[in-house]
Amino acid sequence: MSGISAINLTVSFGEDAVFSDLNITIREGESTAILGTSGRGKSTLLRSLAGLPPSPKQGSVLIAGTAPKEMHKRKELWFLFQEPVVFPNRTVAQHLQLAFQLHDRKVSEARLNEVMRTVGLTNAIAKYPHQLSVGMRARLALAMSFCVAPRFLFADEPFSSLDSGYRNTLNIALRTLQLGAKSTVVWITHEIRDAILFADRVLVLAGKPARIECDISFPLIDESSYLAKSTLRALTPDAEKAYEQLMLAIEKDVLVA
Repeated sequence: MSGISAINLTVSFGEDAVFSDLNITIREGESTAILGTSGRGKSTLLRSLAGLPPSPKQGSVLIAGTAPKEMHKRKELWFLFQEPVVFPNRTVAQHLQLAFQLHDRKVSEARLNEVMRTVGLTNAIAKYPHQLSVGMRARLALAMSFCVAPRFLFADEPFSSLDSGYRNTLNIALRTLQLGAKSTVVWITHEIRDAILFADRVLVLAGKPARIECDISFPLIDESSYLAKSTLRALTPDAEKAYEQLMLAIEKDVLVA
């Protein structure tokens, strides 16, 4: 079995269920965005799918037919947090070399240079984190995640602190790297436009306990046609309809909260 499956997933904090008997299936190679208002359990769901705390009260998660812990052992999974995880005493180059070491892989200069070029870090190779802007540190975290082309990547709003222009640049880099590596990516965003432009599928979490209120898929695209098609997608009637559906699902949830 490929992809990610959550079966009858229930996660609670005390007596309060974040979600109950939730079922999700994500195809391998797909980029899935999760939307929803604050407090609906988006980060909790993402962490549960990735095998991070909190542990489900009941139900199970399978990644490529096995438990998330096993995927961690195999080093086929990477998690991008909201705040970039960086080390003050390491240069950009040393961070990227560390990514290879963490996955027990020999450093590939060709891959390292390709990733740096894609995220725009080529001129910052010898700099330390304190010499980087917030946006550059986000680029570094993204570069580390794709040095080893992870089979599965989970991203918890890694670009949320950036302005729209910078966020758009990094979303393009993430999508380009994801398509090139054929990685399965599950990511959280509050931006409907970003979800429509950069995901193959968009889920909206709503309610308490949370449920999948809206589930929209777009035609899969390949790496060579990505930029052209994503630009066109924003102009199509289907994209406008999707925007309205997603906005309606979120607004409905706000009104009944």
